[in-house]
Amino acid sequence: MEIRSRIIKTESIEWRKAEWLQPDDFKDISKTQFEKLKQSLRVNSFLQPFNVWENGTIKILDGVHRKRAMLSLETDGVLIPDLLPANFIDCKDEKEAKKLVLVYSSVYARVGEDSLYEFIHMNDLNFAELRMELDLPDLNLL
Repeated sequence: MEIRSRIIKTESIEWRKAEWLQPDDFKDISKTQFEKLKQSLRVNSFLQPFNVWENGTIKILDGVHRKRAMLSLETDGVLIPDLLPANFIDCKDEKEAKKLVLVYSSVYARVGEDSLYEFIHMNDLNFAELRMELDLPDLNLL
C-alpha cells in the first residue's frame, strides 16, 4: 500500500455554476453556528479551497455551508468573488466522489479545553473575539 496525493491540480472555479454533491440539508448547522461561519468569512475571508471532482462538469464535494454563508453575506452587501480556489480530486466515478463527501464531512479530532486554553493564553489571542467567529468550547478563563 502507498499513500499518494489525489489532488490533480488547484485552480479557481466559478463556484456558483458548479454542481454540489453534498445536499444542503446533509449536515445540521444551528443559527448561531451559521452566524459564526459568516463572521469567520467576514474576518478571515475564504481560506479553504473547495474540493471538487470534474467529469464533464465540476462537482463540489464539500463547503455547502460556506456556500450558503457567502450567498447570505452577498445579500448583506459583502462582495464575494465569482472565482474561488478548488482542489481537483482524482475520483474513478461519482460513487467514489460521493464517498469523499462523507470523508470531508468527518471530524476526527476535537480541541481539548486545556490545550485550547494554553494555546490562547500562550499566543495572546482574544477568546471573546474568537468565540464570535469560531466553534470553540466554553472556557472559564479566570
